[in-house]
Amino acid sequence: MTTMPLTPTLADPAPSRARWLLALMIFGCFFLATQNLGSPLEWRDDGSADIASRVDRVAGGQATRQIGFLALAGFGTLGLLLPSKQGRRELVWPVLYPLVAIVAWAYLSMLWSDNRGLTARRLVVFTAMWTSIAALVKHFRPRDLAFVVAFYGIVTLSLGLYAEWMHRGQAGSQVWRFSGTGSPNHAGLNAFLLSLAMLHGLGRRGFFGAGTSWRWLVLLGAMGILWMTRSRTALAITVTSLGVAAALMTRPGRAVAVATISGIAIAGVIFLFHTGVLGPVWEAALMGRDSANIRTMTGRTDIWAFTLQEATGDVARLVVGHGHDTFWSPERTQAVSQKTAFPISEAHNAYLESWMNLGMIGLFAWPMAVGGSALVWLSRGRTDTGVWSADAAMAIALSLAALVHGFAESAFTHAQFATFALFGFCAFAAIRPAEQEAT
Repeated sequence: MTTMPLTPTLADPAPSRARWLLALMIFGCFFLATQNLGSPLEWRDDGSADIASRVDRVAGGQATRQIGFLALAGFGTLGLLLPSKQGRRELVWPVLYPLVAIVAWAYLSMLWSDNRGLTARRLVVFTAMWTSIAALVKHFRPRDLAFVVAFYGIVTLSLGLYAEWMHRGQAGSQVWRFSGTGSPNHAGLNAFLLSLAMLHGLGRRGFFGAGTSWRWLVLLGAMGILWMTRSRTALAITVTSLGVAAALMTRPGRAVAVATISGIAIAGVIFLFHTGVLGPVWEAALMGRDSANIRTMTGRTDIWAFTLQEATGDVARLVVGHGHDTFWSPERTQAVSQKTAFPISEAHNAYLESWMNLGMIGLFAWPMAVGGSALVWLSRGRTDTGVWSADAAMAIALSLAALVHGFAESAFTHAQFATFALFGFCAFAAIRPAEQEAT
């Protein structure tokens, strides 16, 4: 008698009711903690947002944020206590090790933190994030997480449209960018996640199969909102990630055809730019943001210079970090905001952000966990038909997008829904259902 390993049933979804309850819970917690219907009045591309209010939020936090993350912590704790019906699990150590290193070092950083009070508050949020991710992996499957991403994106962006309509008096100004219920960059990230979730659904059902019309409409709507955010980084990773995911879910012959057509289209656009038909390349890159400076990446190089200048004064901190999510103290937030003339409390670079907070462990463990997750999904997500499953394609595309996005933004290191989704897929790669065997 011989045994033959079969493909793990990674995509088996939870019962419909459980998925809806999960989606409602996750949406409620993150929306309460990170979103605000008054955001269109707070965010302007001309830097008119209040620096003092940003400093106050860093120093004291927000009541709604605390309530939202405490609810998330409750969900995670309950999920860890309840027994699982998912069966035996396999631990993939190359991904699990860096995830454990991030979590362990975050707690240990309390010992040498610049501001232990601030670190303690941030660790409460950190605990809520990771207990909820652990509960997700214990009771659900990757397809359920894709459903949560789709639900969160649809509801959040719909509420964002309502918020913009309420404050529509500002919509016609030259500096207007769609911010919805957050910042324009975060709205762009939500549109990216929704687009990827819609492609995940299309891949499962066949791109033009029955019941796919509404997904195409939502995908196009998300792309339209993404354009209105004028977030160039989010647009770049969205287009690239959708291409990667579609190629993975397409038979090799079709993938080559799609790549060829895409290459011809890109070459045609470049030709039109050079002939002057479509205008200079840099004008299109600005996406209508005339005040943006591409040479400084809209002020990012100034933020990076300030961050490194603050950090290099203490070599030991470059090794161990300043404490989990503690580098951007109220004092540094005020200083960099005054330097850039815009309220900011982040490095706008995920690698730099991880380095400042968790030292060398953060600098290397964050990309190792995300990149390792992509490799695991790439090596184990291929189906018998020669294409990758929709779950694997979404996880790979999201991981690669986060690695690229991290060079210009630090959103995937912050306590928000995009980080939850990213590390949810990483955790699914690290703790997988054991392979079934047939006799």
